[in-house]
Amino acid sequence: MSLFEDWQADDRDAAVEWVVGELGEGEQERTLLMQLQGTGWSAQQSRAIYDMARNQQ
Repeated sequence: MSLFEDWQADDRDAAVEWVVGELGEGEQERTLLMQLQGTGWSAQQSRAIYDMARNQQ
């Protein structure tokens, strides 16, 4: 089972790009995960988004 539904792909990709930018500015992992969860992503989705962003750096 996927963490993301097909209809979430664009939002997920936008979130990944946002995290990449924030990481480039020195933002901390915990803060980013909390912000992602605050916008509606689950803890597991937030972790996956964070990991995708780190892999793009």
